[in-house]
Amino acid sequence: MAAAAMLAFAVATTPRTAMAEVPDWPTLGRHEGEIDLDVSFTSAFGDIAPSPRVATFTDADVRVLSVGAGYNVGRVGPLAATYVRVELGSFSTAEERLGLPLDARPAGFVVNASSRGAFLRGSTAAALISGPRVSFALLLDGTIPIGAELGNFSSHHLDWLAGGTNLDVVLTDPDALVHLEYRARFKVGSGVYADDAQHNARASLTNLLRIEAERWLLPWPVGASVGPQFSGDLNEHANLAHAALAADRDPSVIAGDSTRRLSVDVALMPYVHLTEHAALELAYVHTLFGENLPWTRQWSASLRTTF
Repeated sequence: MAAAAMLAFAVATTPRTAMAEVPDWPTLGRHEGEIDLDVSFTSAFGDIAPSPRVATFTDADVRVLSVGAGYNVGRVGPLAATYVRVELGSFSTAEERLGLPLDARPAGFVVNASSRGAFLRGSTAAALISGPRVSFALLLDGTIPIGAELGNFSSHHLDWLAGGTNLDVVLTDPDALVHLEYRARFKVGSGVYADDAQHNARASLTNLLRIEAERWLLPWPVGASVGPQFSGDLNEHANLAHAALAADRDPSVIAGDSTRRLSVDVALMPYVHLTEHAALELAYVHTLFGENLPWTRQWSASLRTTF
């Protein structure tokens, strides 16, 4: 029971959010003085739906690669399991093209060129409440964009500053062979801004239910998490490249054709422990409905180890 409680408590203090739309629930516990390393790849694909005009819909292709390292400092005053982390990542965004002819522009017309960028992120987290079945933690991270093209509609979302909370609850006896856990995460990000281009401020709420078998063919856990996720922009801005597509018909569209993303997704996140100190974590996120969508599907894979 103590080991399971430490696991639930430790994952509550994990702030990694390499891609805001992919929920994060690491499967390796973090003990005081322990270092963890991971490498992650995320691919966003499906459809880009920047406006209600079907002709603007096209295929999404955003790819993110990141490496990170974290350290569990332990108790700092009233805060338990204080955790710090640094992450370096790069991402690429494919060209955005018209899916169908629009006015005088043919199908395949390039709306936004392909681009590349990178980011450096520092994170910290600490638990305010810790117990054998319930834990509650605060999260905070700051990101420095490096060469990011903010004018692209479909791109890896960045926040200068983001913060949130995690609530983790162990629902069944932690000593059972198969047990259930629940996670609720709320997060708000500032977005990033540069002249007339920006990534909007955003809020997200994630609810996940995890089922885990303590052992299977191997003497280490295997399981999966599943649940809904809501994310929505807190402000809006005019995406000039897409708004200009309609300017020939109505010049006022540029001022009124604004971007404000809203999406409701469902996530499926299987994982397997390869050894006592290494795990392979996968995730698939499918958008059920929304508007101003930079993509509609995602998958990611992370290899995580502790020592």
